[in-house]
Amino acid sequence: MAFALMASGLAACTQPSPVSKTAEASKKAATVRGISDLPMPNGADPQVDESLVLGNLDAWTGRLVLTSSLSAEESFDFYRDRMGAFDWTPISSVQSETSVLTFERGDRIAIVQIEARTLWGSRVSITMAPRQSESGASRPSNQNLEVTPIQ
Repeated sequence: MAFALMASGLAACTQPSPVSKTAEASKKAATVRGISDLPMPNGADPQVDESLVLGNLDAWTGRLVLTSSLSAEESFDFYRDRMGAFDWTPISSVQSETSVLTFERGDRIAIVQIEARTLWGSRVSITMAPRQSESGASRPSNQNLEVTPIQ
């Protein structure tokens, strides 16, 4: 019995201390604070480990993942109704089990993907990328591509 108590006491001493909630909250807030071109639902919780944001303000590229207390339907309505206030023009939308809204602004495209979470709320993934030129100049040409079948 004494050995079990001593072993559990040593295990507690050797485990790393958890990151404080205030430090984690500051890190998450910094992720969202650097973005100024999207509406954010109140209480949105950035998922830092799933996000990759390059740049800041209204010139970023990448993916921002949020969890929200809004249901998937409420999140869909939120982005559909509020992106225009940030000068985004809707291109297309599909509302289903996984909803997708696509917007354009200048030379940028925003894709908002929304899924219901298991217990409550929703998961929102926003992908931001530069628009490809209409001439397709940024796409590689396949004219001189040589194809050899695998035998």
